[in-house]
Amino acid sequence: MARKNTDYTNIPKEKFEFFDRSEAIHDKKLETKPVGYFKDAMMRFCRNKSSLTAAVIIALLLAFALIVPLVSHNNYTKSKTDTTYLQYGKLLPKSKLFSWAGWDGAKRETISSDMYAYYEAMETERGVNAITKVYKADYEDSSSTSNSTFYDVRVDSYSKIGMLNLTLTKAEYEAIQDWQDENQIQVIYPSVDSKSIQAPNLRSDPNIWYKCTNKGAPKLDKDGNITPIYLTKGKDGDYHSLRIAGDDGSYRYATVTGSSASMSFKVRVDSLSYFQYRYGHEPIFLFGTNAYGQDILTRMAEGARFSLLFALIISAMMRGKTDLSTMCPLKKEMYEEIYNRVFKLQEECPELTISELCAKVIAQPAPKFYLTPGSAKVMVCKARKQWIQEKWKRLRLL
Repeated sequence: MARKNTDYTNIPKEKFEFFDRSEAIHDKKLETKPVGYFKDAMMRFCRNKSSLTAAVIIALLLAFALIVPLVSHNNYTKSKTDTTYLQYGKLLPKSKLFSWAGWDGAKRETISSDMYAYYEAMETERGVNAITKVYKADYEDSSSTSNSTFYDVRVDSYSKIGMLNLTLTKAEYEAIQDWQDENQIQVIYPSVDSKSIQAPNLRSDPNIWYKCTNKGAPKLDKDGNITPIYLTKGKDGDYHSLRIAGDDGSYRYATVTGSSASMSFKVRVDSLSYFQYRYGHEPIFLFGTNAYGQDILTRMAEGARFSLLFALIISAMMRGKTDLSTMCPLKKEMYEEIYNRVFKLQEECPELTISELCAKVIAQPAPKFYLTPGSAKVMVCKARKQWIQEKWKRLRLL
């Protein structure tokens, strides 16, 4: 292969010629519009599909954290220490718009014939059926040690609550009656003669309004009808509002306790109607409720917002640009403790981001409780209610 001539010291003169200096030299005019730094960066960013997808996800999370708490803020969600929450715990996700797709607050369960009769008795009194669908009825299970038959049904977690036992003041008792008259919705139902219930574990069950077996199933009369055990004697604080069908005016709608100066009224209220009275809307939760009865959707959004603000506050504290003097003492003390731990951990693990440092610190045991008395009250009431419910379920299965 011939080698190229790379001898540049002896170039023939005929290879050179003078440039025509009469012709001016100008830069060519750009055919396209000039592109700035930001626009160029955005064009490059939009061409990167993974970056674009990540940005959309972050934007949705920010919108969720900032907008959802504002949109879903109502009389129920803003009552942070309301012990009534505990009555509406572990409700399933429900949406009127997508109820056809199974988003109806119900789930499939296998229940005994006694429990099936129990739900039917609830419907007889309230007019609301907790069982929305029956898949398989009255069959025997060879694996069960019980002599009972079983039902495969779909149970509405909202309607199955049924009745609630409440103790009201005179003002609250009168207010509910006025609301009933105005809206023509029954909230308070007749009180029950608990002495007529033989099983001690069922006497505190607000859904037992009839003569029943030791497992809560109604005892039918010779005509096959349920026998009510409503109170017909005693004072009920001059009840003057709506009465249930079949009441000839003899039923008592409250049990009065205390003196005239501090009078209390023990009543049975329908859980769904009482929710409407107390909070102004039907109980519908898109993501359901947790064990404390708190709206999961709102709690998730508030948690995301707290995490965002938390990381920003700690980051600002590390730069010395945050004043915590306006915070409540407990919250201020908590942030200062977390800040000190994040600062110390950052020295040990400088490769971690602020978010990762905060996540590690939050997972560590706290040096003390950062709870207000109201929050502690809700937790104690919830634990007590859960213990009573579990004890009641165990006794019913005996």
